[in-house]
Amino acid sequence: MYSHTLSRNTLLRLRRRNNCTSPWYLFFLLCVIASCLVSIALFPPYAQLPMGSREPPRSSPAVSPLHAPRIRLHTPYGDIAIALLTEAAPHTSAHFVALARSGVLSTFSFYRAEDNTFYEPATAFYSLIQGGALGADKKPVSVSSPELDVIEAAHPNSKWTVGVARAAGSNGNTEFYINTSDNSALFEGLAVFGEVVEGREVVLRIQKGAVETQPLMHMLSSYVPITATVDE
Repeated sequence: MYSHTLSRNTLLRLRRRNNCTSPWYLFFLLCVIASCLVSIALFPPYAQLPMGSREPPRSSPAVSPLHAPRIRLHTPYGDIAIALLTEAAPHTSAHFVALARSGVLSTFSFYRAEDNTFYEPATAFYSLIQGGALGADKKPVSVSSPELDVIEAAHPNSKWTVGVARAAGSNGNTEFYINTSDNSALFEGLAVFGEVVEGREVVLRIQKGAVETQPLMHMLSSYVPITATVDE
């Protein structure tokens, strides 16, 4: 029977033939080690990482409006759910969540509305409803909330987005608007922090209650009170 077992003499001959201490073998081994060191020096695997990092940085996935935190505005016409754009406007989103949780937003109302169909030609103006620190009794609401520190204008003012209204020289605070048309060209530089994902028909019903109070200015005939909650 053929045996796969090597004899002792055969093993000794193989060891002598492949002696690891031979000069040529040592020279080859040193060349391999040197080439590895040069490669590491020229192309470090984590050259772009901050000190102490163990893996490459990973970008955060964008938050879909379907899964984003929401502020819900309860009105006599129905509810409006606003999905917060926490990636594009984290500070502004947190600001309005604080207004909702503190109860400040629940003292506000929708008081103004504009619509392209109010004007000729129809494309000459913009469409929106605006809410803020005016109560349903049409009197200003005293608010101690600080002004926003930054203007986060990364997201366009497309239809159904929610942005911060502000006066010249201000970052905005409590005034906000809901775009009912694409107002990106007119509102460039204004912070958008949310998108209406439920209750768009409610927004349009509110918009229909506008009456002209002065040229290019339409207020709601009856201010629409808001009660705000945060969907956890």
